[in-house]
Amino acid sequence: MQAPDCRWDLVVCDEAHKMSATLFGGEVKYTKRYHLGQLLSGLTRHFLLMSATPHNGKEADFQLFMALLDGDRFEGKYREGVHSAEVSDLMRRMVKENLRKFDNTPLFPLRMAYTVPYHLSPQEAALYGAGHGVCAQ
Repeated sequence: MQAPDCRWDLVVCDEAHKMSATLFGGEVKYTKRYHLGQLLSGLTRHFLLMSATPHNGKEADFQLFMALLDGDRFEGKYREGVHSAEVSDLMRRMVKENLRKFDNTPLFPLRMAYTVPYHLSPQEAALYGAGHGVCAQ
């Protein structure tokens, strides 16, 4: 991939979690989108990555993702206790339930969730059990 001969003031990438890299078996696997992110981050002064799911539960992968924003700070293989997970200066988490309009009313209506009891037929119960067994493996 070759960088264009230009620079931008701001680059915004939505669904940025797709710019992923994964540490597996001691080797880092980079997606093409990750390489695009590396390229774009070098072409702009301000790089905004937007994602509802920036963390997949693996600290090493998260560090690789954060390296797109600060390659010096998140350089190298993640090591527990050595690398800091403090990213409050780079990341802002917006919880949907806390979002407000300018008049301070909730942006989204209150979500009411409740469990509805139901009964499964013997065939449905068998199918559910088989599916649950596969998912548990």
